[in-house]
Amino acid sequence: MNERRPASPSRRLTGKVALRAFLVAIAAGMGLGLLVILNVVTDTRFLFTAVAIAGACMLTFVQALVADHGRFERWMRTGMLATWIADLGLITAIWVGDAIGWRNMEVPMRLIASFGVVAGWCTWGGAVLFARSGGTLTAVVRWGTLCVVTFGTCCALFGLAVPDVAEWLVNEVFGEQLVARVLAASLVVALAGSIAQPVLIRLFSTEQDASTGRMGDRHVGVHLRCPRCSAHSEIAANTSAACPACKLLLRVQFEEPRCACGFLIYRLEGANCPECGRAVPDELRWRPGLTPSPASPPSP
Repeated sequence: MNERRPASPSRRLTGKVALRAFLVAIAAGMGLGLLVILNVVTDTRFLFTAVAIAGACMLTFVQALVADHGRFERWMRTGMLATWIADLGLITAIWVGDAIGWRNMEVPMRLIASFGVVAGWCTWGGAVLFARSGGTLTAVVRWGTLCVVTFGTCCALFGLAVPDVAEWLVNEVFGEQLVARVLAASLVVALAGSIAQPVLIRLFSTEQDASTGRMGDRHVGVHLRCPRCSAHSEIAANTSAACPACKLLLRVQFEEPRCACGFLIYRLEGANCPECGRAVPDELRWRPGLTPSPASPPSP
């Protein structure tokens, strides 16, 4: 399920297309909403259709964002398929429900809702498992949140598949109050875990940066010989200083290969960043056995 291959250019375009479609759907929904408020358009089915398409585009954008970074591609493609099956079914129900009768559409609506629940689980699960950093505490929160979301999804699918049995269990076995409290607590825990995870990742990254630091930010003393007068001197890295003999301006700059997320990828032999899963560019990728660059001093 976890696929960490470099994203191809065509896959990288998926998120952009989904985002543009989402923005277009939002704009269309806002325009139709204004027309309904101004009583220019009296058929509210246009507004409900635009809202349904905007919701599907939003879920697709999140799924494409996860898949574009090489994470859970097949899982996210399945979520996209379930999203649009549910959305097309919902739009069809919006337009034919009054003519057929909503009581006669109970089974189709339960099927549509089942696809929607699966799409929501794929989107929520992919977003929760997208990042792998943050330490042990964040991993516990991440997997705990996924377990709670999976539990709620299974309960929802069970209720949609066999509503009579689910109603009997709720009324006769567990009780309505207990079931409502358990589902409400699960929802609160899932939301709290989803919100707390990026905060914990940020705190962990801040602590890690404070403990390790970056060579590009350190002012380490460097012994060198002036290229003009050959005088020995010591200057602080990443700062400008003058040669004590000839006053030539000298500067030693440290550069580190880092991913866009800030993770140090020096000597990383893999194709993806272990912190965020992004593909490592070829110019930053470690290749053992390469000769030193021309700027490096020759070996004695």
